[in-house]
Amino acid sequence: MKLRLYFAQFERSRLSIELAPLQLAGGILDIDILNEGITPPACRTDFEVQVNGAWVPLDGAPNGPNLTGLPAILPLRVTLTGTTDLMPGFGLSNSQVIVSRPKTTFTWIGETKTLGSPTTSIKIITDLQAYEEAKHDCAVTLRTGATLATTETADVVQDETLPNGTIRRTSVFNMTATSKYEVRIVGSTTTAADLFLVSELIEFAQS
Repeated sequence: MKLRLYFAQFERSRLSIELAPLQLAGGILDIDILNEGITPPACRTDFEVQVNGAWVPLDGAPNGPNLTGLPAILPLRVTLTGTTDLMPGFGLSNSQVIVSRPKTTFTWIGETKTLGSPTTSIKIITDLQAYEEAKHDCAVTLRTGATLATTETADVVQDETLPNGTIRRTSVFNMTATSKYEVRIVGSTTTAADLFLVSELIEFAQS
């Protein structure tokens, strides 16, 4: 039995292929790539975007691309690194890229609470992480009544800065006796690149 073997041979050990640029009206902040490819041991497949004239890999490293400027168009390329005998490969037909950015406003509606007895005072505590008053806004309101048709705004709002920098906001609502309510939180930021987190919500209803 005779055996003849054929081996691939590549002219270069590193090859960069420029792909169609990424585009999103209003700016890009998040990039999600699903790549159909094969990367053998000792080889690398790096997707890179061009920011301020420099190509930066999308490898999850802390020094990755700075997209806080919300670029609307990002040049994209893939760099294949291997040897003249072994190189990675990737496919286009089953690969995809999704670009996005967070919204700058949100509205959260809590579950409807039915109390065992009516109350005239409800206290809502929210912990706001990475919150900056100059950039962010967060307001708590209540919907009360049998059909939740009445909107209550807080009579007292107090902020406390915790040791880790979190803002603990206490909103106190004094109202006509009610046994049914739901919490609504409305927040906003001046830019999608600077967000805050409502990390905890505590509710007190006094009978």
